[in-house]
Amino acid sequence: IVSRDWSSDVCSSDLIEAAEKSMDEVLTRRLDDLDLLVICVDGLIFSDHVVLAAVGVDRQGNKHVLGLQHAATESTAAAEDLLTGIVERGVLAEKNRLFVLDGSKALRAAVRRVFGKVPVQRCRAHKLRNVIERLPKAERDQAKAAIRAAWRLGAQDGQARLEKLAQWYEGDWPEAAASLREGMEECRSEEHTSELQSRET
Repeated sequence: IVSRDWSSDVCSSDLIEAAEKSMDEVLTRRLDDLDLLVICVDGLIFSDHVVLAAVGVDRQGNKHVLGLQHAATESTAAAEDLLTGIVERGVLAEKNRLFVLDGSKALRAAVRRVFGKVPVQRCRAHKLRNVIERLPKAERDQAKAAIRAAWRLGAQDGQARLEKLAQWYEGDWPEAAASLREGMEECRSEEHTSELQSRET
């Protein structure tokens, strides 16, 4: 080991090889033993590339990378390939689960094709970011706190609080108000939890 030429190029090559091997093991392993309650699907943009990722959450709250799919765009076909792949590796399509997505119609269509009619919740992180980026910087911290506080309330009170906030934004920042209202009810998890429970009984 001491006599080996440990140049930066050699180290980088070894690290890349190890990373590729590790990633290949993660993306080809069987998934039969995972008891997943939630599957999150999202598109990640790296320069000119899009990588679709599926992450599962089990009953203990542990996260598991289920699959990755390189794509030119966040298309239904690419998302369907990703989801079909995880089914082929052991994720049962018939089992009741909650899917967490952004507002992408392509992802929703792919989930419907592979898993059928399942409960879908809008990703709160995406929703929050979409609203915040349409507000002036001076308003953003207060808006984050207000939206998160509304999500902690019960469904009816939370919806009322968010609608009041949207009305407040309408005058000066109508785009933020529209973004907050769009898919607002799908950001809540209580209804989806009840739906899952009713389908399991």
